[in-house]
Amino acid sequence: MTVRVGIEALEDALGSVASPIFVTDEAGVVIIPTLPALRLTTSRLIEATYQSSIAESRKYDLDAMSETPLRSTGTWGSNAPLMRFSDREIMGRSVTFLQQTSANRLLATEVEERKATEANLRQTQGELIQAGKLAAFGQMSAALSHEFNQPLTAIRTYSENAAAFFDAGRPEKAKDNLSRVLRLTEKMAQLSRHLTGFARQSTTDVLSGLLTQVVSEALALLQARIETYAEVLSSQGRRT
Repeated sequence: MTVRVGIEALEDALGSVASPIFVTDEAGVVIIPTLPALRLTTSRLIEATYQSSIAESRKYDLDAMSETPLRSTGTWGSNAPLMRFSDREIMGRSVTFLQQTSANRLLATEVEERKATEANLRQTQGELIQAGKLAAFGQMSAALSHEFNQPLTAIRTYSENAAAFFDAGRPEKAKDNLSRVLRLTEKMAQLSRHLTGFARQSTTDVLSGLLTQVVSEALALLQARIETYAEVLSSQGRRT
């Protein structure tokens, strides 16, 4: 399927400017000029790779195209190159063109550099967050030790009691102690899951989530410290 698009309206719009303008494709073929004489000429020698692609797609008739290479005539402003056709006069005079291709390339390079800088910044932020998590673990180590040791001690006691009740022929009491053991192990498993999620390396992607879930997990991790502070405040209140 072939689609044909007219560019006459665009050429007419560009033709209203005082100085000649032309636009080339990636091969350097002039596709939109303000002067009809420049249409389908080449601003530079067409590279072999582009020649093969053009010949295969029959985009242009290479044999009918005239080569009018540009030559450099210096720079303008912030090193923007100035170009001039080496063997062609336009409207009876030699016309100098300001080449914008390099400016676009510089802009594209700057965009890529900014993207790389943003990616490095996100990685650095992730590393800082992870370092903060490890520091928080260090600060919570005493509370976490208490949080695990207390149920472990209770589990041992309940297990010994369950064995003693079985030996004494009291299975209901033994069953009650084992139920307590199960509840304590589930509590420890839940705390372990919270710790694993907290310690996991964070991704740089921004994802949606429930705030209540985040707060609940934070409270679960800080539960032992909260209870300790509550006991201290309660005892101070009684002394007062």
